[in-house]
Amino acid sequence: MAKETRKDILKAPDEFKVVMDRSLKWIKTHMQTFIITVIIVFGLVSAFLGFYSWKANRQIQAFEMYFSNGQAKEMLVEKYPDTVAGRLAMLRLAAYSYARGDLKDTEKWAQEFLNKWNKKDIFYYEALLILSCKYMDSGDVPKAIGLLDKCIESAPEGIKNQALFYKGIALKNTGKDSEAAGIFKKIGGQYKYLAEIYISEMGQVKGNKQHAR
Repeated sequence: MAKETRKDILKAPDEFKVVMDRSLKWIKTHMQTFIITVIIVFGLVSAFLGFYSWKANRQIQAFEMYFSNGQAKEMLVEKYPDTVAGRLAMLRLAAYSYARGDLKDTEKWAQEFLNKWNKKDIFYYEALLILSCKYMDSGDVPKAIGLLDKCIESAPEGIKNQALFYKGIALKNTGKDSEAAGIFKKIGGQYKYLAEIYISEMGQVKGNKQHAR
């Protein structure tokens, strides 16, 4: 095979020029199609940029409303339900509802948040905790424990300990003291001291019962 020389390389056809020549010939013979295609592409790009700008602006407005103490969270949810701030407002409403003892609204807002929040992050697990407390208070302990087990399985350490604590209480309230004690012993962090108090109280009650016999 003959060695390719610099002269041969310079004589080789320019690939870019060949492609451009073919493209220009095609455009000349299909001018109407080309113009329509350019208009469509330009329209799509403009629409995308306009939508992105509109969506970003809505997110900013929603967060401004979220951090404004004078604005009701119900109004934020109604006006910006598709924004991050609007969804976080649902979580806040669930917490407010539980704090004032409104279990119906607690479930409504917590469930709505979970339906719209696609990430398994700290907010997701907070909603599970709020919803589990609602079920505990309404007497549906199996549902509450099911949600708490989700937190125990994959939540960050702090929320995991909180979920263990709530599960221990749920088991204790249904008379399963030995299971509750086993759960309380697994708890660390800031809930460890409270768990130890419950273990101590259950031990004293058990001791009193044995003494009475």
